[in-house]
Amino acid sequence: MHIEQVLAQFGHSIRPMSEAPRDGGEIFGISERKGLVICFWEVGPSKFAGATWLEEKDAERGYIDRYFSGWLDPGRFEPLQQAALARLLGAYLEDARAKSNLP
Repeated sequence: MHIEQVLAQFGHSIRPMSEAPRDGGEIFGISERKGLVICFWEVGPSKFAGATWLEEKDAERGYIDRYFSGWLDPGRFEPLQQAALARLLGAYLEDARAKSNLP
């Protein structure tokens, strides 16, 4: 994934899901199928049988740990210069294009 390479250049590495906080705070979940997913751990979601990662309250679907290859802590991100943001956005778009088979 291009985004992982660019993030590594800024000192960020994807951490295993076993280390993800389950305190209700948001994380960036990294999915092979969906890319970057902003989500939080919900212990008792109303529409699911057990605890799960959700993108928003009352979401129609949730994610289990195995769905993600790892996570990033959004609290560790510092403001980036415009050029750095452009590189991250470009990498994100390249990954999205590769996943959707767009030209």
